[in-house]
Amino acid sequence: MFEVRMNLSDIIGNENDVFEYLNMVFDKHEFSKVKFWCNGELDESQLDGFIKRSRKALHNDIKILLAARLPKSEFAWFDIIPAAYATGAQNRFSYAYKNATDIVSGIINFYTMMKHISSNSQKKKYYNKEK
Repeated sequence: MFEVRMNLSDIIGNENDVFEYLNMVFDKHEFSKVKFWCNGELDESQLDGFIKRSRKALHNDIKILLAARLPKSEFAWFDIIPAAYATGAQNRFSYAYKNATDIVSGIINFYTMMKHISSNSQKKKYYNKEK
């Protein structure tokens, strides 16, 4: 159910922190997939290198999808997105950043949102059982 989408171009060079936080979030609350996209800024060797590094660094249960462009028509549950792209993306929730070093803060916000929604659904289940 929960998925996060982020700009791969901004992650290259900062990926160890991103991988660490994605794994930490997955340990606390499983989510289904991570979607990475770039707008043609990366060449094939950079993409191949990223795929190899991410397979070694991320949990095996995290599905990784790559897209060459930000798919305008594709929905994302949570977007961690550069501020310049924030207005055109389709998402349920988003975290817009101006500096790529803020991506980790976006991952923390993703976790907070998952935790909040999950706890609310647990309260609803409990409430319905009481009736």
